[in-house]
Amino acid sequence: MTCPAFEVAGLRFADLAGDVHLAPDGLEATLARAAFAGGELEGSYTLDSLGPPWRHRVALRGRGVDLAGFLRQLGAPDAGLSGRSRVNAEVAWDGAAFKEGVGTAVADLQPGGGDVPVAGRVVVSLARDGALAFSARNTTLAGAPVRWNGRLTLGSWLPSWNIQGERVPVASIARLLRGWVGVDVVPPQLTGEAALAIDLSGPFHDLTVAGDVALAPVAFGPVTTDGVKASFRVGQGVLAVDPAVVYVGPGRVTARGVLRYGSGGGLELKFSGRGVPLARMVAWGGVHAPLAGRVNFTGSVAGTLDSPSAEAALHLAGVTVAGVPFGDGGGEVTLAEGIVSASRVAVGPFTASAKINLARREAVVDATLSGFGLEAISPPLARMVGGALDCTLHGAFPFDSPAGRLEVTSAKGARGVVELDAQGVHIELSRPHVWKLAGDLRRSKGEFRGKLGFGVDSWHLLAQDLAGIELPVDGRMAGEAEVRFAPPQPAHIDGVIQQLVVTVEGEQATLEQPARFVVDGGAMSLEGVTLTGSRSNLFVRVTRSAGGALSGNVSGELPGVLLGLVWREARPTGRVELLGEISGTDSAPRFEGTARVTDGSLRVPGLPEPATRIAGVLEFTPEAVKLDGVTFSILGGTGVCHGSILLSPQLGLDLALSLNMVRWPLIIGLTPILSGEVRLVGTLQDLSLSGKASLKHTAFRRDLDLQKLVLEQIRAPERARVTEGSPMALNLAVDVPGTLEVDTPLAKLVARGDLRIVGTTARYGVLGRLEALPGGELDFAGNRYDLDRASVTFTSPDRIEPHLDILARTTVQTYDVTVGLNGTLDRLTPTFSSNPPLPEMDVISLVSTGQRADVAGQTGPGALASSFLTDQLTGAVTKRARTLLDVDQMRVDPFAATQSGSPTARLTVVKQMNRDWTVTLATNLAANREEVITSQWRLRQGVYLEANREVDGSYSLEVKWQRRY
Repeated sequence: MTCPAFEVAGLRFADLAGDVHLAPDGLEATLARAAFAGGELEGSYTLDSLGPPWRHRVALRGRGVDLAGFLRQLGAPDAGLSGRSRVNAEVAWDGAAFKEGVGTAVADLQPGGGDVPVAGRVVVSLARDGALAFSARNTTLAGAPVRWNGRLTLGSWLPSWNIQGERVPVASIARLLRGWVGVDVVPPQLTGEAALAIDLSGPFHDLTVAGDVALAPVAFGPVTTDGVKASFRVGQGVLAVDPAVVYVGPGRVTARGVLRYGSGGGLELKFSGRGVPLARMVAWGGVHAPLAGRVNFTGSVAGTLDSPSAEAALHLAGVTVAGVPFGDGGGEVTLAEGIVSASRVAVGPFTASAKINLARREAVVDATLSGFGLEAISPPLARMVGGALDCTLHGAFPFDSPAGRLEVTSAKGARGVVELDAQGVHIELSRPHVWKLAGDLRRSKGEFRGKLGFGVDSWHLLAQDLAGIELPVDGRMAGEAEVRFAPPQPAHIDGVIQQLVVTVEGEQATLEQPARFVVDGGAMSLEGVTLTGSRSNLFVRVTRSAGGALSGNVSGELPGVLLGLVWREARPTGRVELLGEISGTDSAPRFEGTARVTDGSLRVPGLPEPATRIAGVLEFTPEAVKLDGVTFSILGGTGVCHGSILLSPQLGLDLALSLNMVRWPLIIGLTPILSGEVRLVGTLQDLSLSGKASLKHTAFRRDLDLQKLVLEQIRAPERARVTEGSPMALNLAVDVPGTLEVDTPLAKLVARGDLRIVGTTARYGVLGRLEALPGGELDFAGNRYDLDRASVTFTSPDRIEPHLDILARTTVQTYDVTVGLNGTLDRLTPTFSSNPPLPEMDVISLVSTGQRADVAGQTGPGALASSFLTDQLTGAVTKRARTLLDVDQMRVDPFAATQSGSPTARLTVVKQMNRDWTVTLATNLAANREEVITSQWRLRQGVYLEANREVDGSYSLEVKWQRRY
């Protein structure tokens, strides 16, 4: 039999062909082919008997059955579902009671080309209950795994389905809902993937969809969130949400309400937000700014989809802009009759109000920003604009051609205006006497084109603003640039520097010819700038790629003061011939090249004087400036330098110095002359000088006596020295090979030894030992002593504290007197002896008064103390007299006595005729003068010829030979 079309249980078939066999015991049929839902079926039919219970059995096999076509056969919307299936089914029933039959069908689906492709296995069963039971456990929907369970009542075709899925595209869910409820429920701008658990019920022409959905991440056009979780119900023309929670960073927004998407499209929605990041919300509007803070809000939406109304109250907390704290604030936003109004918006120094007419696509804005500091954004930028900014913005801004006026002023005089209208932008910004920028950009077909003029009135002030320090540079610049700007593409600038004058230390260099430059987004190129002056010249060429890579070269002859850009504290001078290349990136620039320095000078922290007459070649690398054989002069001597000035990670020195005849001031009257090899290492705040040096012939000459030394030590045991910059740590070994000469009224000697200078240049310490060579002399209380032994030991690491060990001899009257001194200057212990032997009190009297105690009338320490004190009391007078009379020593002793024992004063005068000849005159001031004249010649070291005229008028001649055992 054949049949072009027929229907069974509401299902339509076509193009049937097969065989039917009728027998007394029943009916058998073979289905060779039948078209169904776009596919083909084959199978068999059996009627077991031609009487009650009329039992039917059907077995079918099919291929290419279209899922959408099958759903339409059931009267259900296909909702974009697509797939082709292979089917195997068996069913049996009695009489006309198909609903009470038993059977199973298995469909294996392959994805189709529709909106929502489906794949997997679906099992449909009939179990005498009048409904088809569906089960799909290994099925995918648009590539996402889903589970489909439920029933479909036969005859009424009412579904009761449950669908669960993970990672289902939102677009697929939107297509299903549109097919099931007949309208768009999910906005097409919403993107993401969802996990869902929904129930479908009701007739296919008016389905109800209810359940839970969770999406992460979610985007609604520019609005991006971290996730959405909602419980919803769609049906009978209403979308109800209760609740929907939107997660944005640490914050969340909660909404509840209904949308009637049928006739009228009414809205009833309440929402609230807590802790929503401000930067995320601003970015939703297309503004990507360095903002931080939290937003809390509450509000509601009403009206209809065609004419919604809304209101919301905002509270902002912890708002910062580019790291600048603005504080807390708030505002109100309303929507009515197509107009969005923002009022009472205030956060710290910022206040604003705005009205946005959505129908006219126009915004009217008034905003002010008062006292806005830019230091946290960029200290150089803050200095360049002159401090805190005051800005006002007012204008009507149609979406297609905005217009308005922005006025800017700063605390230190920067001012300007930016005007925007339908024709373009007018810019006029300046900081008087520092910089200026002005011009017009015309609008045409969404693009701005025009010319801007720029200028610098003072390089000195601008450099001071940008670097934050005083730089020895001044001058001016002027130029203009063609600008082309088509948002959102970066601007293209084609400019020329027409005038450039740079003045350094009175030398002026000017631009040889106009210099062109191009800026294209992040890329920049300066074709070449040539500056020439009477003694200086400079050529610079540099380019920057869009990725930040730098290239270029620099050459010229410049004043050395410009090296202060690298090391400002050094205050360099001189001349520099420079040749180098620029490379690296703008975040890590590199400069490599050489510089020849002539007649240069610079200061090193901790040194009392600058290094001068610097000459040599410097090699620049990205990490350091290398020196090899650079010569210089310092502290009266010369030197040669090798090593590096380190630039990264911070400025520091690593220099080996060969010094020759350098004069280092140590104490008053003593400036050692040193030669040797030293090393200067460390950062500029922590420099250290170490090495070995030898003392060249150095003389210590000072108007000094023992009393003055002792008093100075008592009054000021520690003396801090003033140095420029941070003090320098010292660890310098000094060899003294008999080259230290002491030539003072107190002592004349030559010393040798080993010392180590330690501490810092702010407070020296000296360690080591010096001893006097034979032939040294001391002078105390008018007596000249020959040194038998003299050594000085230094043990304090943070001060100069000499420990004396002295043994000296002299002749007083007919006695050979030996005096010993041991200890520090503030704790000296003297010892006295004589030959022929005298009691110690008589020896002290001889030393202090020139006579024994029984004659002088004073004994012991009192005599010595009185001599000590009278030296101090008469010191100013005798010092003045020595200057007027041109003598070396003068002493007044008011406690002397004549030979007859009468009290008187005694005057002693010493004249150094030359290095080896000394004449001494001692006389009392009584009426009966008693004079002693002594003339001493040093024939050689340790050998003396001495001529004396005594008090009684007699003469004597002595030869003295001093030898140490």
